[in-house]
Amino acid sequence: MRYGHSAGGIIGITLKPEALKIWALSRHICCKIESDMKEMEEEETNTTKVNLYHKEEAKARVIADAKDRDGLRQKLDTCLHPLDPNEHPGESIVNITSGKIAPPTVNVDSAVKIGEAMLEDFEKTWPEGFYNTISNKVKTMATTTKSIQVGDSKMYDLNVIYSRVIALFSSDRDVDVKDVLAYELAPVPTAMFTEDGMRICKAKSTLKKSLQIEVSRRNAGDADVTVIDGSALLWTIHWPADGTVADFIENVKTRLTSYLSESDVYLIFDRYYDYSIKSVTRDVRETGVNKKHHLLLSTKLPAQKVVLSSIENKKQLNLLLCEELTQDRLFHLRSTNKHKLVVTGEDPCPIEIKMEERRTRYDLENQQEEADTIIVQQVLGCAGEAHQISVVSDDTDVFILLLHHYHQAGLDVPLIMESPCKGRAIVDIKSTLAKHSQIVKNLLPAHAISGCDTVASYYGLGKGSVIKVLKAGNDLSAIGNVDAPFQQVLDQATAFISACYGIKESTDIKLREERPELLPESTPGQTLT
Repeated sequence: MRYGHSAGGIIGITLKPEALKIWALSRHICCKIESDMKEMEEEETNTTKVNLYHKEEAKARVIADAKDRDGLRQKLDTCLHPLDPNEHPGESIVNITSGKIAPPTVNVDSAVKIGEAMLEDFEKTWPEGFYNTISNKVKTMATTTKSIQVGDSKMYDLNVIYSRVIALFSSDRDVDVKDVLAYELAPVPTAMFTEDGMRICKAKSTLKKSLQIEVSRRNAGDADVTVIDGSALLWTIHWPADGTVADFIENVKTRLTSYLSESDVYLIFDRYYDYSIKSVTRDVRETGVNKKHHLLLSTKLPAQKVVLSSIENKKQLNLLLCEELTQDRLFHLRSTNKHKLVVTGEDPCPIEIKMEERRTRYDLENQQEEADTIIVQQVLGCAGEAHQISVVSDDTDVFILLLHHYHQAGLDVPLIMESPCKGRAIVDIKSTLAKHSQIVKNLLPAHAISGCDTVASYYGLGKGSVIKVLKAGNDLSAIGNVDAPFQQVLDQATAFISACYGIKESTDIKLREERPELLPESTPGQTLT
C-alpha cells in the first residue's frame, strides 16, 4: 500500500471496480519483481545503503520540530491557564483560546447532569418511544453563534430584521412597509453596529493616503524636535524571543539614543483609564489575547502580541519603560548630553531629562489618556521655538489632528510626519495643508462622525466618499463647537451623512423617508413589495 500514490497505485482508482481488481490481483507479483530487481542491482554494485539514523533525527526535521515547539509556546502564552481560577472571569464559561465569555444560554458545563436527566426521561417512554427523536439540550458556544464563517469574514443573516415585521403584516392592520422601514428594526442601528452590539470599524488609512503630500528623506530636512508615538514605536523595535523585559528595554534605549543624537525627543505613551470612551476599540484590538503576566525586569519576555495587544500587560511594560528611562543615570549621561528627553507616561506632567538634570514639565500637564491628542499638544508647545518638527507616527487620527490644529493655530514651522518603520512615506503637513486648504476646516468633524476610534463607521460608507462630499462644499462648522445649538449640530451631521449616501438637502424627517429607498441599493437584487 505504500506505493499507492505512485503511478499505477491504488489511490485514484478505488471507484473503478474493474481497475481495482486488476491492481489487487497483480500487486503481489509486482512487489516480488520489484524486490528481485533491487537484489540484482545490489549484487551488481556490491553496495548496500545503510541508514545510520532515523529520519526524525535529520537536521531539517530537528529544525522544523524546534519551530513547531516555539509556535506552540507562543500560542499557549496567549491562552488563559485552564487550571488557574485567577485568570478566569468570575463564574462564567470562557474560551481559553479566544477569551470570549459564553452567554448564559451555554450549559455545556452541566452536560453530564443534563444527559442523566434526558436518559431518565427517555427510559420512561419505553417501549413506545424507543425510536423517538432525542433533541440536544446541551448548548455550546458554537451552537449559540448567530453567524457563519466564510473565509476570513463573518456573515450574518440580515433577514432576521424582517421577521420582526411579519406579525404586523399578518394582522388586520393597514401597514405600509415604507413606514416600517423608516425606523430601525433592531436593538441597535444595524448600519453602525453588529448584532452583538460592537460598532462597525473600517479602515481609516484611506483618508491619510488620499490627502498626504509626500516628501523625500533628502528634502525633508533635519528636525530639531522629534515627537514620538510610544505605542507605535514599541511594535518596530527588535523583540528578543529568548530575552527578558530588561533586554527589550535596552533595545528601546538604543533606538531613542539614535533619535537623541539628532534632536530633542518627546516620547509619549497612552494612558489606560477604566470606563474609557475608547474601551470598545481597545477590546476589539485585544481579541484573542487575554493572558495576564506579572512583568518585572527579570521576567522572561512573553510573545510580542501577548504583551502589546493586552491592556494589562502593556500598562506594566509602559510603567517599567518610563521608570527606566527617567531613572537610569548612565543612559542619561550617554544619550542626553546633546539633546533633552521628555517622557510622558501615567503622570499628568511629563518628565524632562538633560544629562543629570531631571525636572517636571508643569507647562505640558495633560489629563488626556489618548497619546494622539497629547502628541498634538506637545507639537503646539514646541512650535514657538523649534525650527522644524518631526512626528514619528503612522496613525491616521494623528495626521488629521495635526492638519486641523496646524491650520487653527496658523503655524508656519516646517512639520513632517514619518513612520517608525524605515523606508515608509514621509508626509509634509505644511504642503498637505496648502493643497487641501478648502476642506481642512471641516476635515476633523467629517472624520469624527464618519468613523474613528470612538465613533462607529456606516454601512457601505468609506472615507473616499467622505472626501468627495467635503470637496463638494458641505459645512460642518457646528460640529465640535460647544457653543453651537444642538439642533444645528444635528442638522449639519444629518445633511452630511445623507450627502455621503447620495441624498441632497436632507433633514432628519427626509432621511427617514429615504431609508426604504436606500435599503434595496445596499442589498442588490432586493426590492420592496
